[in-house]
Amino acid sequence: MVLRASNTINVIPAKAGIHPVLKGLDSRLRGNDNRVCLAHFVRRSKYLVFKTKPQLTITSALNQTQHFLNKSQIPDARLEAELLLSHLLKSDRTNLYRNASEFLSSRTKNLLKTMLEKRARHYPLAYLTGRKEFMGLCFLVNQHVLVPRPETELLVETALELLQKQ
Repeated sequence: MVLRASNTINVIPAKAGIHPVLKGLDSRLRGNDNRVCLAHFVRRSKYLVFKTKPQLTITSALNQTQHFLNKSQIPDARLEAELLLSHLLKSDRTNLYRNASEFLSSRTKNLLKTMLEKRARHYPLAYLTGRKEFMGLCFLVNQHVLVPRPETELLVETALELLQKQ
């Protein structure tokens, strides 16, 4: 039996295998993207109890992450949401949109929640992802190093121009 619902428990008479309610059940609970999740069911005397696990697509995760970051007053919330999810999924940002209807694993959801809690306290994004691009190069960073800022790139470019003139 396949269902699509979030935090829902459906109780159906045990003879529902032939019950007309059961036939239309998964179509009523199916999402717009026609994907459904597997239901975990337990048989209890006269009733079948279907417990569904909430599923989160990449698109909905991006939207919820952006909303959370906006509420936390993080600038460029959409970009940061894309960077966090692409880091967790080990892909680039364009793959987030190519695979927008895929579901996140529970491990990924838990990691995202942890990262968002830190980011809401204005913990630097570079420390969360462990990487920072500077002058076209990708550097590994952690809390023991200073994160290069865009102004630093401008300073380095100006210094390089001055050196070339001499």
